[in-house]
Amino acid sequence: MDGHYNFEGAKISLCALVEECHNNDTYQLTNFIDFDKLKPILNEKPTYWRLTVPTSESTQIEELVLSMQGVIVNKDLPPILIKPNEQHQPFIRQSVQLTGFDSKEFQTCINTLQQLHQTFSRQVPEGNMEPLTLGQFRQFDTVEFATHYFTS
Repeated sequence: MDGHYNFEGAKISLCALVEECHNNDTYQLTNFIDFDKLKPILNEKPTYWRLTVPTSESTQIEELVLSMQGVIVNKDLPPILIKPNEQHQPFIRQSVQLTGFDSKEFQTCINTLQQLHQTFSRQVPEGNMEPLTLGQFRQFDTVEFATHYFTS
C-alpha cells in the first residue's frame, strides 16, 4: 500500500462487506457469543488443538470455524525459494496481517478473538499455544494469523 491507495474507499467497501456477512452468516466473529459452550479438544494424529461447540443434539460436538473480513496489509506466504536447513524447519511459518481501518466491526472481531484466546489458553496446557498477535499498520489496528509449515 502506497500513497496512492484509497484507504477511505477500501474502508467503505470493507464495511459494506462486513455488514452483509454479519447479517447473513452466523459463523462470523462479530456474531459469536457462546463462549461458555466452547471446549478445546486435542487431536492426536496429526497433533493439534481445536475449539468445539455442541451441536443441536447436545451429545455431539463440532469444530468451531469462524470468519472475519479485513484488508491484507502484510503477508509472508509461499513459495519458499530456498530449502531451509532441518534445524530451522519447525520455525518456518506463513502469515497474513489484516486491518479493518478502525471500523467498529473489526474492533468487535479483535475483542472476540481476545476472548477466544483467553478461553482457549485457560484450558490448553501452557506452552501449547501461540500468542495472539495484535499490532498497528499506520494508525489502524491489525491482527496477524500464522501457521507453521512443518510440525512435529
